[in-house]
Amino acid sequence: MQNPDANNTVKYCEYVDEVECRMWQVFEIVREHLGRQADRIKRYYNVGVKPKTFAVNDLVLYYYPRKYTGRSPKWSRVYSGICRLKKNINDAVYIIRKIPNSSTLVVNVDKLKLYYGEVPSCWKKGHQTGVGKWACRHVADSETCCRSVGGRDRRCNCT
Repeated sequence: MQNPDANNTVKYCEYVDEVECRMWQVFEIVREHLGRQADRIKRYYNVGVKPKTFAVNDLVLYYYPRKYTGRSPKWSRVYSGICRLKKNINDAVYIIRKIPNSSTLVVNVDKLKLYYGEVPSCWKKGHQTGVGKWACRHVADSETCCRSVGGRDRRCNCT
């Protein structure tokens, strides 16, 4: 807006409306520019990212690193248990279960890795499960059942 002369009277309401209109126009331009910049950054980031997708009921390993004092982390196991995917909330978040009757965990896809080994006996169909581990009559000597109470040596009712 021009500088007011002594002859002209200043109309404050018009001036405020004009400044507000210009600010909204600049705001829209900046917002469009930031949106294009975010898309460009996303495209360059996604070049090096390999997407991970899992199906429901897949067996996965859960990344759960623990630090112990006085121990080197080099030989420690960072993946815990063989878990089953119960549900996927979205592309990045999944619900897993460590053993059939345990509570569920909500985890990020970055903490999961597909399990390629044999299916544990507790996840096989027709196997009744409880909590913990002990030897069962129907499980081979090298395997363990999912049922246990406080580490006591008992037989389960799975047979």
